[in-house]
Amino acid sequence: MTTENFSVFQFISLNETRLSDILAFLFEDVRLRKAFLEVCGIPNFFTAGEKITIKTEDPTYTIKNKELRRIDIILKSESKILAIENKNAAQDQPRQVNDYLEHLKNLNKDNYCIIYLTPSGNQPSEDSFPLAERDSHKGKWWCVAWKYVLVELKKYIPELLLESPKKTSFLAEFIDATETMMYPMEKIGKLIKCRIEWLKCQHPLPYGIKWEADIYEKDGHYDRPILCKFGSLNIAIEPQGVPYSNVLLGIKLNNSNKDGESIVDNCKERLSDLAKRYGYSPSSNNGWLWLIYLDKPWDDWKRYEARCALDDESEMTLPEKLCVEICHILTGTQKS
Repeated sequence: MTTENFSVFQFISLNETRLSDILAFLFEDVRLRKAFLEVCGIPNFFTAGEKITIKTEDPTYTIKNKELRRIDIILKSESKILAIENKNAAQDQPRQVNDYLEHLKNLNKDNYCIIYLTPSGNQPSEDSFPLAERDSHKGKWWCVAWKYVLVELKKYIPELLLESPKKTSFLAEFIDATETMMYPMEKIGKLIKCRIEWLKCQHPLPYGIKWEADIYEKDGHYDRPILCKFGSLNIAIEPQGVPYSNVLLGIKLNNSNKDGESIVDNCKERLSDLAKRYGYSPSSNNGWLWLIYLDKPWDDWKRYEARCALDDESEMTLPEKLCVEICHILTGTQKS
């Protein structure tokens, strides 16, 4: 790990409680609070100059004969109250959002609102907020995606830098860590595209084989970055699971091609020797002719090893070194 890619969030887990604590801290700054409300579509919910108190884990004490719940974040002025339900991974509880709204309405009959904040901006489940109850709170609840909140907060980094470098650094690291956690495939897709350009310049492959970033987007996520191609063969790195519980490196045919199969068959023994040298056992399944699962530094995205490895342009990562060796074996330019 280098000084350049150090982040305090290597040591802080961004669970929902901590995310709420950090948002509450950031919203003490009027500009950042205003930016959030603009993303939510209610920029003038609070009147300019109003004194606002911010609390986390605020209890729903006005609802009698029910389980006491705690709202993630409450922003309250003398005339209005706004709640934020921050949903990252936890499931909705039965009637959870409905109970929150009932509590807010008890506190302020007319001027209340709840923001349902999730990675995708989806609506609360019907179990949490029954459809039959929604008309009674019409215009009092909004669904917002974290992605757009982070984009808006990012705009204030240059302005904050002049006032507080420490706070600015914290905000930038928070945005980066949250994006990495909530949108990991998109993040790694962008990183690998940059990485490929560096590999092309610094580590050319034999016989005109080229490093490529054959990354495609599916349902808002980037998937299966291809690191290099040899004829009809792909040599690919595929992150699996979130946050990347393992990474697969393998050889797969683009199309059914006997020449490609014979190339791999002829090299199978040397490829196996290569895997044994690194302590892996190659196997074949699901169309992959040869594959291994890689360990560190690509086994735990939460600890930033994969991110640091991609950012470091001083040396190649193990998957990239293996790609080079495989290319040499397939072209017969180097012994395994």
